[in-house]
Amino acid sequence: RESVSQDVTDFSALVSTIPDDADFVYLPWQVAANGQILANQMAEQSKTATIFGSDGMDSDDFTTAGSYVAAFAPDIAGVPGSVSILEGFLAEYPDTNTFGPPVYAAARVILEAVQRVCDSGETPTRANVQAEIRATDQADSILGSPISFTADGDLAEGQFFIFQIQEDGTKTLVG
Repeated sequence: RESVSQDVTDFSALVSTIPDDADFVYLPWQVAANGQILANQMAEQSKTATIFGSDGMDSDDFTTAGSYVAAFAPDIAGVPGSVSILEGFLAEYPDTNTFGPPVYAAARVILEAVQRVCDSGETPTRANVQAEIRATDQADSILGSPISFTADGDLAEGQFFIFQIQEDGTKTLVG
């Protein structure tokens, strides 16, 4: 177990500590470009371990074929009801990432909670909006799954997704 500052870009000393027979290297990093640098330096040192990155590595800045990234949201390009939203977004912006669709879904939850408070004749307050958020029960979402919350406030049907980076830079859902 090793750690480095986000400001470091020479990982050669760290790479040298990776055993030659290591199967995987886990990178819980938030700077994907640094993960790509590490992957390049691994190749320079003939290290063959497969990189498995956290959601922060799910970026066009990390393109090492055969590597994996975890994400807490699906690629909405594969969610039938979300294609028009994605196309509208891509018409204005060149790319999307793991974080955009869940933020969109969260904003929808909040706006609908505020709307329910207003429809009840009340003035929105922090308390009544929070109560309506907790009562959310959306049958479907941009993420392709229902949105409701557990008693602890967790997403009731929350999932993680594993993507593998392909030779052409695309990501394929593998788990």
